[in-house]
Amino acid sequence: MAITKSATKIIDNQTAAASGSVDSSGIDMSNAIDLAIGFELTFNASATDGARIELYGDSSGASASFTIGANQEPTDEYDVAVSAGNTVSGVIPMIRSPKYAKVRVVNEDGSYSITGISVWSQIQTA
Repeated sequence: MAITKSATKIIDNQTAAASGSVDSSGIDMSNAIDLAIGFELTFNASATDGARIELYGDSSGASASFTIGANQEPTDEYDVAVSAGNTVSGVIPMIRSPKYAKVRVVNEDGSYSITGISVWSQIQTA
């Protein structure tokens, strides 16, 4: 059994307004045995609050093009500490149980936008 890993950009250079968010395209994890999320984002020089990366699963397991519901709970989440004026990047492991998933990047700063948001799904399959 060969193990392969693939990376797909699911958010490309987007901006989250103050207290706003950005959603990814869908991720098909039908054959996933592991999942990591790579991210890069830039905080405003005056920012005082960070960001949160949330993973949502399609509750019906029917489609990668599902809509994240207003009251839907994330499957997993990760807090990114503010680094005012800097670009922050990293790779974080996430729960891989949903068949289809989306990532939401939430700007926790109520006054300043986060720019240059890019996110990659990194899926390991067998």
